[in-house]
Amino acid sequence: MRAALLAHDGVLQRAIEAHDGYLFSHTGDGVVAAFTSPKSAVDAAVAAQRELQFPVRMGIATGEAELRDGDYFGTVLNRAARVMAAGHGGQILIADSTAVLLSGVDLVDLGPRRLRDVSVPVGVFQVRAQGLRTEFPPLRALDVSPGNLRSAVTSFIGRESEVDEVKAAPRTSVGDIERRGRGRQDPPGHRGRGEPGR
Repeated sequence: MRAALLAHDGVLQRAIEAHDGYLFSHTGDGVVAAFTSPKSAVDAAVAAQRELQFPVRMGIATGEAELRDGDYFGTVLNRAARVMAAGHGGQILIADSTAVLLSGVDLVDLGPRRLRDVSVPVGVFQVRAQGLRTEFPPLRALDVSPGNLRSAVTSFIGRESEVDEVKAAPRTSVGDIERRGRGRQDPPGHRGRGEPGR
């Protein structure tokens, strides 16, 4: 296991340095890095993900951070960690703060998500690149709606005409339904079994 972690750290270190990044913290089996541009961060993540023996989840957010004694501090670090925590192994997720600054990167909009310890929903995007997986389970977020669609307020989506028809239908008793038979269409003027129309 130790050898696998060393190889993992080496891949991440090389990818970060090759894309003008600065690895400033280890988080057990993960790392935290700062980059000169959002595109550099995405390129480093894609390069590392392609080379890693075991796929890992990655999160990227853009914002201001304060450098003190070789370490960065700021809310953007929490946001990046929460975006990463919502993902799955092999998935690169980015916050909307990064997505708006990118061009030429294939992104899938996964919609705004409520993330732990973040007060407002964060727009989350998945990076797509050749050689990377594209299909993943739903994000691990506080909200459970999949994708960027709003939660359905009714199960009758696209069935408005049927709902209106039911609302407009005359009230019938169980006896009327039994006499007509389920699903059978009586001819006009017919009042049920053995009863001629008037």
